Amino acid sequence: MTTEIKCYELVDSMSGSISNESEGGEVREVSRRYVVGRCFGGFNQAVDEVSKYAPPYVASDGYGLYWVRKRLEVKGIGNAYFDCTASYQTLQPKPPPDPENPEEEDFTPGSIAWDTTGNTEHLTQGIDDENRYGTEVDQFSALNVSGDSVQGLDVVRPSLKYSETWILPAQVAISCNFVGAVYRLTGTVNQNVFRCFQPGEALFLGGRAQWTGDQPYVSVTFDWEARPNVASFYVKGVADFPKEGWEHVSIQYAPETNNGSLIRMPVAAYKNRVYHKKSWADLGMIAGTIGKPKAGANGVPPQAGGNGLT
Repeated sequence: MTTEIKCYELVDSMSGSISNESEGGEVREVSRRYVVGRCFGGFNQAVDEVSKYAPPYVASDGYGLYWVRKRLEVKGIGNAYFDCTASYQTLQPKPPPDPENPEEEDFTPGSIAWDTTGNTEHLTQGIDDENRYGTEVDQFSALNVSGDSVQGLDVVRPSLKYSETWILPAQVAISCNFVGAVYRLTGTVNQNVFRCFQPGEALFLGGRAQWTGDQPYVSVTFDWEARPNVASFYVKGVADFPKEGWEHVSIQYAPETNNGSLIRMPVAAYKNRVYHKKSWADLGMIAGTIGKPKAGANGVPPQAGGNGLT
């Protein structure tokens, strides 16, 4: 004789909470509670039976959300009855600013950080004509001249470390196309205006992300460093030319006699491009090409069953 399994959902089932623990996203948690009866096979049978109502994955709950069962507690209460609590969790981008248009998801950075401290640059040439006192020897703005060498000195220069953290759909963040684009664009400077930086000022340092394998969204952080373009890079007696932030300038010095003194005089300046300039459109969020996420698609394992969370 087959014993019919009984399952009852308790009155406090579907209680939940929302916490803003992730940058740019919110963690939603829901608990479903059941009593499963006549499971004479014990714990394992109770797990199998309650999983018909509280499956490990729920691809859609009627609101387009993707849920993961993070924990299932099964407690015997006697006579082959079990008290079962399934705890679900999902990571969602924070709601769009316009609640009347929920379909228009606003994919903007969840957090932005910047830092201008701690950057120095070694200079061998002053930025304008030198002031001379007690001597007529013209060093041609060379810095810290000692004997036949120009030792230069380290000075604080404008520089900005900048980062953005995004909550991206998993099918975007872990795709070969997106990861490959981040990889290939690392170590390039902006070909077009990027945020508040003019072309040539921002250097892309790369991105980092970690996917747990059971969430439809991924937190991705991108890093840049910026240096300002210079409209007039002045080398006395040699040149006055524009220089982009990440172009490198080196100055050649030669021995010269000035007012009877041996000096190191600048005779040439060399400007080199050391980073390729690229369009960063393939980074997606910069070009506004990231679309609305679809739960359970391309990289998120859809294993929903039962009646879900509705």
